[in-house]
Amino acid sequence: LNRFDRDNETFTQFRFSDSLCLDIELNQISAITQDRVGALWLATNKGGVIRFVPGRNGQKGSSYTCINCNARENLRFTGDIHADDKFIWVAVKAGLLRIGQENLQQTLFPVYTKHPEAIALESDSSITSIYEANDGHLWLGNTSGLNYFNKLTGKYVHYPHHYAVFR
Repeated sequence: LNRFDRDNETFTQFRFSDSLCLDIELNQISAITQDRVGALWLATNKGGVIRFVPGRNGQKGSSYTCINCNARENLRFTGDIHADDKFIWVAVKAGLLRIGQENLQQTLFPVYTKHPEAIALESDSSITSIYEANDGHLWLGNTSGLNYFNKLTGKYVHYPHHYAVFR
């Protein structure tokens, strides 16, 4: 992870201790978001999510917490990460993972191909993008179309590619 200082036109490089999560590749950061208190949430290709609070002087004063490290295959990161006022939303292979910013509690909103209220995904299709709508709920993109996720009910509405967009 690198931070660019515009005033000095220099980079500060942050490295993670190998003792935190031994079996993951922390240097492969795929997506970043920032929460309301300034912590960075980093989604890694193979190792889950890292909550990182950078120190003002590079490595000194920095802290990080590895969340969902050494995740099972179905909880591996697949595309995007998003922060709202209370939660971090992470696209994982099995669906949408919600992580509490304060207590780090995790809740999975699974995606089943045969469940009537879930997104009708193909087995190789995962959520690749997350966007917060004006109403506070989430739009989710994947290879089978567009999906609307109601954060209050935990239910999905799927709009497949062939949906009557231009009718």
